[in-house]
Amino acid sequence: MFVPFRRPRGTATDMVRIGFNNMVANWPALLLRGAETLLAAAAGLGLVAAVGLSNIDLSKVSGLIEDLLKRHTVLIILVPVAVVLLIIAVAMIVNAFVSAANIRVYLDGYRAALPAMPRPPVSAFRVFRLREWIAGGRTGWWRVVQVDLVVLVISLSPAVLFAGTFLPGPRSTGSAAISCLAMVILMITIPLGWFLSKKSEVVCIAIPEASVRDSLQIGLSELMNNFGIHFVTALIPTLIGLGIGIILAIAAKVTGIDEVLSWEQHIATPVAACWFMASFVALTERVLPAETPGVVPPSYVPPPLVEPTEAPPSDTPP
Repeated sequence: MFVPFRRPRGTATDMVRIGFNNMVANWPALLLRGAETLLAAAAGLGLVAAVGLSNIDLSKVSGLIEDLLKRHTVLIILVPVAVVLLIIAVAMIVNAFVSAANIRVYLDGYRAALPAMPRPPVSAFRVFRLREWIAGGRTGWWRVVQVDLVVLVISLSPAVLFAGTFLPGPRSTGSAAISCLAMVILMITIPLGWFLSKKSEVVCIAIPEASVRDSLQIGLSELMNNFGIHFVTALIPTLIGLGIGIILAIAAKVTGIDEVLSWEQHIATPVAACWFMASFVALTERVLPAETPGVVPPSYVPPPLVEPTEAPPSDTPP
């Protein structure tokens, strides 16, 4: 049995304020989230170097590819698909690595600020160390990938009902109704799945001994028990990020400077993502073992029993 989570300390605005202070105090994590594209490119170059493609003559490779495409026309489709899948896989791994590392930092920052609750200063959250950030990403990225994949499959499962519209033959009224129903369900399951994946990501890093299934179950249970505060906490940073994006888009339209939109992509989007995640971390505080004596965390080791010994007789006369 896992140590349960505490009920949120305050309202949604308190969680957003705590998350903002946590994000600002550990600002290097925000910069690393903004540099995620560069990290993905570096990972791609590292993959190329690992397989030894730098030692291959590109002129010979291009001639070989042209010869294969002439003889095997199927490769015209398979090669681009393989490249796209490889790019998606690298981007997903880098995103999971950064997410796991940032969640680890925000969890440590929140715990460091607990003695100063309910209104801790920004400095109380400051715990960022690059070595610990890398270690958190290295140990948690695969769990984040598994959580995201499971939630993605569940969220997109209603899309199977769309298959009937692509089959040859006459279209009936029933198949069209099923397709419309599937579209409505899909519009609901995708945002709810994204919501669940973010909460489960925090849970799987906060409870490293839990399996992916346990993380999803605990994340869903926490969302259902405190859905209102989770929803409002997620809504505030999202709306602020959208507002900043709209303002920058209007500024780009008025000034004619298209670079403003790139600023929004590289600044406002990472800020909203990190703020959102740090706020969810504030909603995922585990109860101390002393507060739940019936629950023993797996990492707890009881102290050894020491039998009392009698004191040796004193030689000093009374």
